[in-house]
Amino acid sequence: MVSPKEHLLEGENADIHEELKTIFREPDRWLNEPNDQLGGIPPKHFLGSPDTEKPLRDLLRAIKHGMAT
Repeated sequence: MVSPKEHLLEGENADIHEELKTIFREPDRWLNEPNDQLGGIPPKHFLGSPDTEKPLRDLLRAIKHGMAT
């Protein structure tokens, strides 16, 4: 099994909740709202394991680098 830390980019927090706090003023609100970039699914549904968090982590990376939320 691959450690989730092995998939992190430099400066990323392994705790996705902590990572969210660096991006959003209201991370809990963002987690609960349907997101078009995730097929209309609220981001909270992707929390749980490194495999299910991958689409969420990819979206957070895109947002950090200038893509609109």
